[in-house]
Amino acid sequence: MNINLMKLLWSKQGVTGLLVFLLPCLSLVTLWGVSACSFLFFLVSLAFWKDCRAAMVRHWSAVRWVVLAFLANFLFVALCFALRPDAILGNLEKPARMFFAVSALALVLAFRPPRAVLWWGVIAGALGGAGLVFYQGLGLDMERPGGMINPITYGDLLLCLSLLSLTAALDMRQGLRIL
Repeated sequence: MNINLMKLLWSKQGVTGLLVFLLPCLSLVTLWGVSACSFLFFLVSLAFWKDCRAAMVRHWSAVRWVVLAFLANFLFVALCFALRPDAILGNLEKPARMFFAVSALALVLAFRPPRAVLWWGVIAGALGGAGLVFYQGLGLDMERPGGMINPITYGDLLLCLSLLSLTAALDMRQGLRIL
């Protein structure tokens, strides 16, 4: 493999770009894709804490309301969880994911991966999701193929990724830009 490509891939921007690619790519074809990418975004942002913190400080006026809204939602649900003895821990999952998504925001602000990486991830996710439904429908003879979730929800998400793929094709119209 090309040495320059390896250096780029293991750079800060390369690691961030890989995570940005994997999030839409794995979102519909695996059960664990979004959770794994969220966790990896969090770990990588901790590893590059100084750079991420500096980027958030630079852009604080633009992102503060989103960050504060996510934090307020998480704190409210955590308080409700603490005050109700019959509450289950699973209720904290979605607000915690929303708040910890700030780590992905910080990484993207800090290292600015090329948008083509996101577009290629969207295209791969749409093709992978369509391939999975094709396999389930014809290969497994399922009456209502729906990936790993509810068929209607899966279809909606796959349509969304497909439309984003069309947007990617229009954006990359000037020429083939892989990275």
